[in-house]
Amino acid sequence: MIISRGKFILFLVLFIGLYSTAQEKAAYRLIVFEGSDWCSNCLRLERNVLSQSSFDVYRLSKSMQIERIDFPQRNEQDKATKEYNAKMADQYNFQGTFPTVLLVDTEDGAYQQIPYRKQNVDQFIGLIENAMSQ
Repeated sequence: MIISRGKFILFLVLFIGLYSTAQEKAAYRLIVFEGSDWCSNCLRLERNVLSQSSFDVYRLSKSMQIERIDFPQRNEQDKATKEYNAKMADQYNFQGTFPTVLLVDTEDGAYQQIPYRKQNVDQFIGLIENAMSQ
């Protein structure tokens, strides 16, 4: 697929505008508890959903930030990161199942778990939409 330079620049302008808006007033946070260097389903979630440009456009249109809480096995983390991750795991009652994805309403702090079962990006967005409507 060939994209003209003008359309690409327009896409970048819109994307940057959406990104800035989402960062300023995030309505939702998507918290992802992951094992980035060992968990095959975490890698699949990254590849099939989180790294997709359509997911970026979707989450920015919903003013949604992503926060990754990583529990690697091979890569070393600094003490502050480990402490923060442990605090987040306690706060959200993380049970050690990877990946665990939580949709958090930033206004009232309520959250719901979004199950990842090898869905593609559109299916996963559907789960988020369903959770947001409840």
